[in-house]
Amino acid sequence: MITLCAAVFAQAQTIHVDHKFWDGYSLYTVKEIRMGKYIYMTTKQDEELTLEKVKEGEFKIIRSRQAEECPFGAEFGWRVQFIRQDGESFLAIRKPNGEVMYTLSQTTNNEEECEEMQMIMGQEEPWNAVNSVLLNRAYLQNYVATKRELRILRNKILAYHGYRFQSKDLQEYFGKIRWYKPVNDNNAIKLNIIEQTNIQLIKSEEAERPDDLTYANMNGIYDSLDENMSSVSRISLNSDGTATWCMVGSLNYTEYTYRIEGNTICMKAKGVDSEEECYEYDADTRTLKNEQGAVYYRQVAE
Repeated sequence: MITLCAAVFAQAQTIHVDHKFWDGYSLYTVKEIRMGKYIYMTTKQDEELTLEKVKEGEFKIIRSRQAEECPFGAEFGWRVQFIRQDGESFLAIRKPNGEVMYTLSQTTNNEEECEEMQMIMGQEEPWNAVNSVLLNRAYLQNYVATKRELRILRNKILAYHGYRFQSKDLQEYFGKIRWYKPVNDNNAIKLNIIEQTNIQLIKSEEAERPDDLTYANMNGIYDSLDENMSSVSRISLNSDGTATWCMVGSLNYTEYTYRIEGNTICMKAKGVDSEEECYEYDADTRTLKNEQGAVYYRQVAE
């Protein structure tokens, strides 16, 4: 087993007023430090983050002045490390089990410059960046579409060092890549702090993603409803990649083929030179929604 929770406190540094931290969405600026212990940050959008110092280089999230909810999907009391190592300086928010679930990179840039850098980062293939660039949740959420892609990306970090995989699918996937050379002893592999953090961050994002859509699990009937909750039109998705659309009660229907891209279903009418019609699937509400806002609800067999 490779140890991912390396000791990094030795290179921790102190947070000062006007220090800035970028999370991929917003720029947090330290506005006030009280009693050398309580650190108050805010953004232009009035988002707040307040930390209480636990020991050198380690803090915990506490309630802010205005914000009722804990930011970043974290919980009050979760630990935050301020890490300076391997050319990076960043905040790492950790779950109670110690795994990193969110990162904020220290920067001297303003918000516009940070947004530009985030866009440039988005133009880089995740595959190329994951071993050398500290990732953030915004990047993973916006540029890595599926849960499977997250898993491949996470294990690419290990593959780069020649990690010998036990999972057959990973053996087959990386075995086809020219530079992958499995080592004899996985315990000899040493990961830097960027790689360690990225692995944990990607794993955290994986845990929150719904299972990837497949033709098998999308197989079913989806109805649009009127104000009386009566079915109006119907999409039927089949497990073989075919589909139909019809008005409920009508004998006429249109045949489609469809493909799956992330959480999106893209349908194309058979025998017709037309553009695809795409529907975003929401796993929580079990609905398909097109660009025009029409919503189709998955029907449960009685």
